[in-house]
Amino acid sequence: MKRLFCTMTALVCLTGCATAPSPAPPVSVPLTCSCKAAPLTDDPALTGGRFGVRGDRLVLTGYDDDWARVLGLYDTASGEIVKTTLPETDGSLEICGFDWRDGTLTVLTASSGRETFSGYTMGYLVYDDTLSLVEERSADPGWDAMQATLDWRVLPDGTEVFSRTDGTYLYDTDGIQKITDSSGDLALSPDGTLWITADGGHPQYLDPETMALVPIGMDDLPKSHYNNGGYYDGIGDYALLCTDDTAIYGLSPETGKKSELVRFSDSDLVEASGIAALPDGRFAVRSFDYFDLATQLLLLTPRTEEEVAAIRTLTVGALQFDQEMQSRIARFNRQSDGVRLVLKSWLDPHDTKQSYEAAQQAYFEDLLAGNVPDIVLIDESYQVLANKGLFEDLRPWMEADPDFHEEAYLMNVLEACSYRGRLERIPFRFAVECDLAKTSYIGDAAQLEAGDLLAMDLPADMAYLYSGLGKAEACRGLLHRAAGQFVDYAAGTCRFDSASFCDLLRLADTIPDGKLPEGDWCYRDDRVLLDDVGLARLDDLHREHEVVFGNEDITLCGIGCEGAVWPICCTAVTSVCQDKGAAWEFIKFNLQKEQQYSPTGHASGFPVERAALAEMLAASTVPHGEHDRAAVTMDGVEIEYGAATQDELEMLTAYLDRLHVCILRDPKLDAIVEEEAGKLFDGACTAEEAAAAIQARAEIYLAEQK
Repeated sequence: MKRLFCTMTALVCLTGCATAPSPAPPVSVPLTCSCKAAPLTDDPALTGGRFGVRGDRLVLTGYDDDWARVLGLYDTASGEIVKTTLPETDGSLEICGFDWRDGTLTVLTASSGRETFSGYTMGYLVYDDTLSLVEERSADPGWDAMQATLDWRVLPDGTEVFSRTDGTYLYDTDGIQKITDSSGDLALSPDGTLWITADGGHPQYLDPETMALVPIGMDDLPKSHYNNGGYYDGIGDYALLCTDDTAIYGLSPETGKKSELVRFSDSDLVEASGIAALPDGRFAVRSFDYFDLATQLLLLTPRTEEEVAAIRTLTVGALQFDQEMQSRIARFNRQSDGVRLVLKSWLDPHDTKQSYEAAQQAYFEDLLAGNVPDIVLIDESYQVLANKGLFEDLRPWMEADPDFHEEAYLMNVLEACSYRGRLERIPFRFAVECDLAKTSYIGDAAQLEAGDLLAMDLPADMAYLYSGLGKAEACRGLLHRAAGQFVDYAAGTCRFDSASFCDLLRLADTIPDGKLPEGDWCYRDDRVLLDDVGLARLDDLHREHEVVFGNEDITLCGIGCEGAVWPICCTAVTSVCQDKGAAWEFIKFNLQKEQQYSPTGHASGFPVERAALAEMLAASTVPHGEHDRAAVTMDGVEIEYGAATQDELEMLTAYLDRLHVCILRDPKLDAIVEEEAGKLFDGACTAEEAAAAIQARAEIYLAEQK
């Protein structure tokens, strides 16, 4: 079936697993190079531009709501910020660099006309410590105006350094001197040595005697990753600071040593795309929040040994963490006083020799052996692990918490994830796998049975299911939604040899050979009855309604159930958790409205909190301007579609309230069903014979898992 785009934690089921031994102590992950992170400023106008420490001031730049350039000055001792907007020009205005000395801030700017670009006009803006403009003068030493200035620094003796697209230059009272054809970022050591990171490579320093550039001469330098990585002004004993996607390092070229100063995973941030060292040992860091999809400026304060020793740590384990979950954990840590969550991943993205399958296997085996974290992200094979008694029932925590109000949530969705009467895992969001059909064919029947579908009197050339799926994939998707009717993990039994499962096999076998062309009109033209869809936003339903079904009346439905919940960020607390109250606080934190939906983010899935869900759905009905209409091609014809309608919003809201079944995915059962059903699809057996074979093999597998 069509797969939802959301990525889930995957686990491999093992055959013949013995009963797990008594639980071992939770996985321990010590804090290393840890800092406490806090917002440096909540002003979004000061988080998007370049920034850096000059003396005892941190200079901040950015844009306001009208995209005008904004300048800020942060007093590193008092924490006070003053802000101003740069003067307007007849074109765009760029900040190329800044310098703070003798109580004044000098900013190098470049402006260019929007209408007729004829090069850059350089200028200096000089401000006092209140950011009142005291001087404005030209800064054109006579070079090619078509070359952009990338960076600008002032050396201790007053010599200016310009990094431009055609090279790097020194400029003083003696004029201009080009020192290299390369250009890049500029940085200064505490002793005033100039470093140039040319063309994105390793830095070189300027030898003042020979005026030649000399490589850094160090091995094992951090490697950049995506937008992380770079070289910055040094501090103390470090000539330079640098980053990769995991940490901040101090470099000492004289000794050839690299020291890890800040580890991001232990310091409440996901990554850093810019850093600046404050004189008192703190760091200003520009990071990115993958939930809000927004930059943020954080102030990192190194934790003392006593502070680290006093922190109660809980370990969150997963096969791997996506960036959104890392942002969620970092958010929780920044607002938590005594408890910190640390991450334990079984799949190391930096280990090129480790296979995904081996990490899956190790994760599952560790959990079965009782070598478990305090909190785990769990999806596939959850029932197998739950049978070992690994997880805490969270329902009593809900009922005992005076701040948790069930009416604020889609409890039907949360309850759909329960097992054996216990609510051991809670999704922070969810998607839905369901079907759509024209109301003229099925009426308002939301739950369809395979046998009833097969008995329908359809037009001769109309198929039940989309032929592009393929029989095996369609059968697997049907099983994921309906498996709860046929499998009882707690009892270790199944009923695949039932008439209803045989009907499911027959339904999958009706899919015609071959595939329809991409974007075929099959639903508009009444050639296929059911469209299997994954819904993660109201826009998904609207696109199906307006484009696929041509705005005809449609019914949201499902085979064997009205539709199935696909849990996202499914979180469980283990039975050996050292602080179950703190673990519950983490879950409750992520169920808050602010953590459920962000207007600036791109949410993959529906919030389980009702107010956040209502806000998210309502946002999809509001046109956003000239670019609001999207377009898709159907059967060679381009179709535009706009914002969702209020009727679609109400249809989806009512539908989500009725869901009570959770997707059940078990790779081992999938393989059994696919192999035996394949014989039916090849014409080698009947549905009853395939079902009997599935029943026999599944019974053995389930008995081994009990």
